[in-house]
Amino acid sequence: MRWGLTVPGSALLGLGAAVLLAGDGPLLPTALERTARYAWFWPVVALLAESVALAAFVALVRAARDAYLRRRAVRPSGGRARERAAATALRAALTDVEGVVSGTARRTGTPGRPRLVLTVRTVPGAPLADLPGALTRTAVEPYRAATGDPELVTVVRMRVMSVPQHRVSDGPAG
Repeated sequence: MRWGLTVPGSALLGLGAAVLLAGDGPLLPTALERTARYAWFWPVVALLAESVALAAFVALVRAARDAYLRRRAVRPSGGRARERAAATALRAALTDVEGVVSGTARRTGTPGRPRLVLTVRTVPGAPLADLPGALTRTAVEPYRAATGDPELVTVVRMRVMSVPQHRVSDGPAG
């Protein structure tokens, strides 16, 4: 929420109202003093202030609702437990694919447009061209079926492990 704007704005609004209500000294020009004597002036000022306050309140409620819905994706009952179980099975299935040493899975995006990001580490010489298809068949399709999201966009990031370079020495340094 925008507390950095709300608090100073409220303070300035309160101070401005206090100055207007005080009405003494050179703060109120004579034209405003004459206008303030009419019976319709203060009700109009109050109506404008209420309109601004109502608009600000509605904007604050909408922002809070949007933030709440972004943080908590609304799912049917049991959806989170089902998704956790599917994610556990997905992580286990990642290492069943030939050439994959380890892998992580993360669901990102918005509730309206979610996506699954897979990061897999492969051994050197693994068939990288066949890897996305194998991952889709063995890991992603069961996850999509378990979560009830057949159109889930999946991004696969492949990290090829490098062969460790051992330093060859002629003997103890000395």
